[in-house]
Amino acid sequence: MKRILMMTTSALILSAGAAFAGSNTSSISSYGSSNNVSIDQIAGMSNTNVSTVTQGPSSYSTGNSAAVTQDGHGNTSTSSISEDGNSNSTSVHQGGYHSTNSSGVTETGNSNSASIEQIGNGDHSSSVGQSGSYNAATVEQNGRDDTSNISQTDAGNHAGVNQHGFGTNSSSIAQSGSSSGNTAGVDQGGFSDNTSGITQTGDYNTAYVTQSGFGGQVNYSSIAQTGSANYSAVHQH
Repeated sequence: MKRILMMTTSALILSAGAAFAGSNTSSISSYGSSNNVSIDQIAGMSNTNVSTVTQGPSSYSTGNSAAVTQDGHGNTSTSSISEDGNSNSTSVHQGGYHSTNSSGVTETGNSNSASIEQIGNGDHSSSVGQSGSYNAATVEQNGRDDTSNISQTDAGNHAGVNQHGFGTNSSSIAQSGSSSGNTAGVDQGGFSDNTSGITQTGDYNTAYVTQSGFGGQVNYSSIAQTGSANYSAVHQH
């Protein structure tokens, strides 16, 4: 079964002689059965919101869910979600104040989950790609200028990114293996510019990075682990 919905709306609010114009555009394509999509976009506060959700194209895709909320004031927000398989779930919230937000999620397989929240006063970009089963990714970005990229393949990998503060934060996580079960966590903030890269190939590896500091400080961390049951932790302030 194929369901396609395309919708374009615009809102104009006039208050106290000032005009707040915005626009919403959403596109939904759903194939299979028992898939669910929810999109909530608020344009009235000078926001420009664009959202695209595709579930399938396999006719056997079942029980996938996607929820998108885009709000705030004076933002340009773009969200793209693609789910193919069974019981995958994605949640995206983008808002803030005069921000440019961009997020992309691709899930292929079964029972993968992704959650993205991007708010604050700045430019935020997030990309999540997951293939296999029971992978989970969580991204929270509420600083000034934040970028996150997560790639996970095989099964049971977990990645969490929290970026905040007044600096420029960048994070990249790539995890793969045969049995997998890798875990990666990144927390970056403060007044410093922070960059983190984690690559884990194998099974049951764990890596954590925490970076923060004061104005003018630059923190950089790179972790690469191959094999099984390796552990690394970086703390830089």
